[in-house]
Amino acid sequence: MSDKVLDPKSFNKLYLNGKYVSAQSTDTYTLKNPKDNSVVTSEVPIAGAEDVDAAVKFAEDAFKGPWSNFTAIQRAECMLKLVSILDEELTPILTLDSLTSGIPISLAPVREKNYIRNCLIYYAGWTDKQKGDYFPADDGMRNMQTRPNEISG
Repeated sequence: MSDKVLDPKSFNKLYLNGKYVSAQSTDTYTLKNPKDNSVVTSEVPIAGAEDVDAAVKFAEDAFKGPWSNFTAIQRAECMLKLVSILDEELTPILTLDSLTSGIPISLAPVREKNYIRNCLIYYAGWTDKQKGDYFPADDGMRNMQTRPNEISG
């Protein structure tokens, strides 16, 4: 279990394209603890239209970048690397989340962490099951895996 503590007041920017940036919008949201209605932080930025447009552009650029050329195995490796990183970083994130979700802190490091890890591992296992990926044959030739568009009867 990590000793890292995250301060909710430090999350007062948007995370876009790998960086924390100030929102174009000046609107903010006050986040309260549902347990006792105390203010956790009053400066959560609310993304405006310009912020959303920028996020969409960055996401489209990222998707069209190296990721779009990754093989299924490379994508699975990325997702499994994320699981590895989360093993170290997820407990402080879930501890912070418990302040605003009402989930008991005792459940965060075990139950919630395992739900998230297992979900990522599950989807990492699907990366090589999509239409168009191939599986190498023992004869060294590539064999395409295809699925019909409709099930015929």
